[in-house]
Amino acid sequence: MLKVPDFFEKSFSQHYHCEGPENARYDFYVVNMGLLPVAVDRIIACDPLIYTGQEQTFASTFPTGEFPVELSIARIADDERIGFARILFSTAAPVRWEMAGIEGDDVAALEPDRIVGYSADAGTGCFMDAKSAEAFLAFGGGINEIEENMTQITDGMEKTYQNTRSWLMWEKDGCGSAMFSSGWGDGYYASYIGYDSNDKICRLVTDFSLLDWPETGE
Repeated sequence: MLKVPDFFEKSFSQHYHCEGPENARYDFYVVNMGLLPVAVDRIIACDPLIYTGQEQTFASTFPTGEFPVELSIARIADDERIGFARILFSTAAPVRWEMAGIEGDDVAALEPDRIVGYSADAGTGCFMDAKSAEAFLAFGGGINEIEENMTQITDGMEKTYQNTRSWLMWEKDGCGSAMFSSGWGDGYYASYIGYDSNDKICRLVTDFSLLDWPETGE
């Protein structure tokens, strides 16, 4: 069973703070982006601004409905960074975690310092279900860029900008994509699935690598 750091949950409680890299103080606060529609049980996490439609969905099947998307944001001196993003499928506490993989990923066989995830090459991450992913591409998101529609997205992100993060809940015709800045920017980021005591999925969390995990065995 994967042991995740306690900041996976603690960073989503208001007023959590800790010492980050280089002894900097990280003061976290939480933003609720709103409800994400999950009409089908397959979810994609990716950089939406470079989305090609070829990225595979997670192998796991998720609850359907409308669920809150929350951001755990760290204030670091005069900067702000999104450290974690999550879909809160229920308020039940997670008792075990798995790294989220796509079909063909053998996450159980990974070395302790290895992850599977997605590349954020435009400094952005997102959650959306497979139906919304198709709608997003048709709208002109990702590589199917339609200038007028992409301007709506970038303008929407700009409305929430604060040095140096932003976010947007894109919605159209019952579809949606929760989009947000990815930590320090470009990188390779993993997502994790939390299960409650009834073995039901209660969390999907993307870790944007602001905080170092404890060494194995600690």
